[in-house]
Order: sequence, then structure tokens, then C-alpha cells
Amino acid sequence: MYLSFQGQKSLALFLFSFLISLATFAQISSIKGTVKDTTEKKVLSLASVNVLRAKDSVLVKTVRTSNNGEFSIASLPVGNYIIMVSYPQYADFTDKITVEGTPLTLSIAIDTKAHILKEVIVKNTVSAIRVKGDTTEYKADSFYVTPNADVQELLKKMPGIQVNAKGEITAQGEKVNKVLVDGEEFFSDDPAVVTKNLRADVVDKVQVFDKKSDQAVFTGIDDGQKSKTINLQLKEDKKNGYFGKAEAGSNFNQFGNGKLMTNAFKGKRKIAGYVTTDNTKFDNLNWDEAQNYGDGGGITTEFGDGGMSMIMTSGDGEEGGSTGFPNQQSAGATYSNKFDKGSVNTSAQYNRLIVNGLTSSYSKTILPTNSIINNTNSSQRNEKKKYKFTTTDQWGTDSTGLFKLTLKAANVISDNTTSFTGGSFIPETGANLNNTSRTTSNSTNDKTLNGSISYRMRFAKKGRTISVNSDFNFGDKTQDGLLQAQNDYFNASNVIIKQETIAQTKSLSQLTSAGSVNTVYTEPLGKNSFLIFNYKIGLAGNNSERNTFDDRVGQPKIKVDTLS
Repeated sequence: MYLSFQGQKSLALFLFSFLISLATFAQISSIKGTVKDTTEKKVLSLASVNVLRAKDSVLVKTVRTSNNGEFSIASLPVGNYIIMVSYPQYADFTDKITVEGTPLTLSIAIDTKAHILKEVIVKNTVSAIRVKGDTTEYKADSFYVTPNADVQELLKKMPGIQVNAKGEITAQGEKVNKVLVDGEEFFSDDPAVVTKNLRADVVDKVQVFDKKSDQAVFTGIDDGQKSKTINLQLKEDKKNGYFGKAEAGSNFNQFGNGKLMTNAFKGKRKIAGYVTTDNTKFDNLNWDEAQNYGDGGGITTEFGDGGMSMIMTSGDGEEGGSTGFPNQQSAGATYSNKFDKGSVNTSAQYNRLIVNGLTSSYSKTILPTNSIINNTNSSQRNEKKKYKFTTTDQWGTDSTGLFKLTLKAANVISDNTTSFTGGSFIPETGANLNNTSRTTSNSTNDKTLNGSISYRMRFAKKGRTISVNSDFNFGDKTQDGLLQAQNDYFNASNVIIKQETIAQTKSLSQLTSAGSVNTVYTEPLGKNSFLIFNYKIGLAGNNSERNTFDDRVGQPKIKVDTLS
């Protein structure tokens, strides 16, 4: 066989490359080294040393260290590897190595798991909303509000909480009955007063929960009485210092509003006050507001046998109700403090609401031969003032005996006056049909005093408690009213053919009283079993008298039996 010079050259290059590759493949090397502890610098015997191929993590060699912590791995082809060292109670050691023609010497130091965990820094990121048991907690700073915003604006930003124009709060579909500040009442039990007179930037957390009754909290036995409550937890740096807010607005003509509030906090002591005035907005009073702020709408409560009670309402001839231009003023102050074995929480409030309104109506009735026009005009002036004082004081502890006194006194004064005029006539002939004029007035003075005195004690045996609670309520309400009306009827010649005159005075005197004493003793029978002894006695009285008199000028005053 004959090869050309070019063919011989190609064959020679092929043989040379093959021999070089074979030599490289066949080249082997070795690894040796020691394994030590990083903290005590001691050698580790019987540690597991594993060599894995880097490209696919296939285990190539595995050995254990000797008594002096040394290891040696021979006949290892050159290349890239991963070395892994394991030892009980120590963290695994892994590293990438490259094995070449010369032997590789390693000095490996490994850490204990305890030492590594000690060096871990745990960072806690607080979420905006957390659920802890039956409490939903909102982180206030996670919700943006404008500078100097009040708590109402903050609550409107939080999912699951709604605040309407009156300041009524709904949380998780239920009406919020109380708003607490650091677990205590602030200003009053009216949520709107608290949330409108506390700045949002002082609040750290907003907690929403179903507050159990004081008795259930004390005994640990759920009595089923719960009330949706919001607790405003203040920032620690805001519990010492002074802060306030002043705002005012006006169109420099008819409308204006203003607010001034101030707070002085020092540890557990809180002093706060506010003054407001506003004639820019008004909403009709709801049922609760009518009881707390109004005159009760002529409500009379009667108690029957067996503890049954009846609530009756009656009107006093007022026209139009509380509609018109409002003018509101309010002021309040509160002081609360906690001591080693006691606490005091006292607040006073003043509210005044004046509503002036004017109503007019025009109607035209078209008949086959003519038409009839009716015109009416009504003016109203309603004024209501409320003075309220509340105090809650505690002495002692649950283990030695805790006394608690709560007093709530209020005086509501209202004056309402309505004037009404109207008439009907036939425009085609100018003949009058009838005219009417009516004036009603009503003055109410309602005084109430509610309170409770309680004693509670928790014994050394868990679950054994005794509590005695006494409630009392007193009411003194007087009301004077006046109704003056005149109706005139005309013939076709515009001559009065009939005239009706009404002049009535009304008076109401109502005295109410109620009291009860309730004693509860609990004794644990097992882990989830209790014996509860409950004894309650109550007394209630109601003396109500309403009279109406015919009081026309020039005639003797006569009692109207059907209206009395």
C-alpha cells in the first residue's frame, strides 16, 4: 500500500492526538487532608468525607477520617469535583475543588449547628393585618392618612371597617358599641366622640374583637354576652407628651365650623379636652341618639308583673321634626389614671343642637268646573342641650377583693316650637274656602342617674370566685306643652261661617326608679365543669302622669280626660 506525503502527515497527526488524549485520560492524582472543629480547634475522627463528580453529582469516592482527623483518597482521575464532609451535630461542609496532576492537600474546618444558629439574625416583618385568636389587629402605620387626620379617617382605610357620616362604626358586619383607648374608656361610651377627637398618628395598633362581659372575664366562664369593640393601642412615644389639633373653616357668610382639641399623656395618666362648633351638616337622630341626646320622643316606660316592661311613645303635635339649618356646639374633658391598686376614669360632656327650619308647599287641584289651590307654611325651632358626667373608679385587686363604682348622670333640656299656617281658595272666583293657623311648643327637662357598685374576689383555687353587683337607675322627667290652633271656614261671599278654636296645655311628670342586687358564686368541679350559684333580686317603680287641659281665653281651665 502506498500513501502520499499528505496522507502520511494526516495519519501522524491523528496518532499523536490519540496518544495525548489517552495519556490525559489515564492521568490520576490524590487528595489528603484533616478535618477540625472551628471553635475548639480539635480534630474530628470518623468524619465522613465524600467526593462527588461536579458535572452530575455522582459519588466517586468516600472515606472516613482516622483518629487524628486525617483522610486520604488515592487513584482519583484529574477533573472538577465537590467535596462534602459530614459529622454528627455539625453542619455539613461542601466546597468545589479541582484535582490536577499534583496531589491536593486540604485543611477543612466545620461548625457546630448550635454555633451557626447563634449567628442567625431573625428579621420580623410585621404585616398590616394579623389575626390573633378572636382579635383582628391592624398596624396603623400601614395605612396612609393625610397629616393631622383623626381616627375616623384611619378606620375608613382599614378593610372590614366602615364609618358612616354620623361617625357610626361597623366592623366585620356588626355595629361597634365601644371604642377604648389602651383598654379604657376615653371621653365617653360614644364611639364617634372618641374617634373624632383623637389624632390618627398617635395610634400604634387598632384591635377589633368581641368584648366579653366583666363577669365572664372575671370568672373565665363565657355567659354569651359579647359586644363588638375597638381598642386603640397608642404608640409608646406618644404616651408621654402633649399634642393637639385646631381646625376651622367658613364661607365667610353663613356656614362655618371649628374644632380645638388637646391631649396630655404621661404614662398611664391621660388628660384630654375638646371644643367644637359646626353648622354645616346635620343628620336626623336615630333611636340610640334620640335616647342619649334627645328628649326621648315622649317615651314612657311601664313595668308590669313578672318583670315585664312596656315602652310607649306619644307625639306632641310637633310639625316637621328636626329638619332645617343646624347649629351644633360640643365640649368635653376627661381624666384617667391607673395606680398600683386602683384606677380612676372621669369625663364630662356638653352638647347643644339648634335647628331652624322653614317649609312651604303649594298644590293645585283641577276639578271639572274650577280648581282649588292650597298653600301651607311651617317654621320650626328645635333646641336640645345635654350635660353628661361619667366616672368609673376601682380599688383593690381580684385576689384581695376588687371594688368598682360606676356613675352616669345626664340632664337633657329641649325646647321645640312650630308655627303652621295654611289656606285653600278658588283662583277663578277668588273665594276663600278655609284658613288655618297652629302653634305648638314643648319644653322637656329629663334628668337621669345610673350606676353600679360591685365587689369581686378570686380565691386561690382556680375557678373559685364570688362577685356581688348592685345596679340602680333613677329618672325625673317633666314636660310642658302648648297647642293653639284656629280654623276658619268661608262661604262663597268670603264670609266666615264657622270658626274652631283650640287652646290646650299639656304637662307630663314621670319618676322612674329601678335597682337590683346580683350575687354569683362559681366553684370548679373539673377541668371544664363549673357549679354556678346565681341569685338576683330587683325592684322597679314608675309613676307617670300626663294631663291635657282646655285653656281657652275667657273660659275656665278644663281637664281633657280623653287626652290625659
